[in-house]
Amino acid sequence: MFSEIADRELLEVATRLAQAERTKDIAILRTLIAEEYVGVGASGEVLTKEIVLARFSDPNLEFEHHEVSDIQVRTLESVGLILGAVSLRGTMAAQVFEGQFRFMDVCVKRAGQWWIVASQLTPCHGGSQIGELFSM
Repeated sequence: MFSEIADRELLEVATRLAQAERTKDIAILRTLIAEEYVGVGASGEVLTKEIVLARFSDPNLEFEHHEVSDIQVRTLESVGLILGAVSLRGTMAAQVFEGQFRFMDVCVKRAGQWWIVASQLTPCHGGSQIGELFSM
């Protein structure tokens, strides 16, 4: 029973995260990403919560297309994994980017809430332009 409930909760986290990224909703991103978050971006760069929030706050970032698909979740007690695919197209500082990616978010449940504590974004089909645009 716990697994079914946890799986539904993680699917909701995935849905909220995709919507917040698509609309650049920093307030929602703050409620989903843990303070100790660490991620690995599409070009191998290490990300913190502050870096992620700064990227989505950047007025130069505009999405024409942001579609998440193939969502799968796995839970083991208070740890959850969200796996999926994302297709992106947009502009960053007037440079066009697009790409297909696979991702994995690691979540931990604390005090009744799931927090994203780690993530990995990997380009599919031989890479993409977005890794170069988002390198720091």
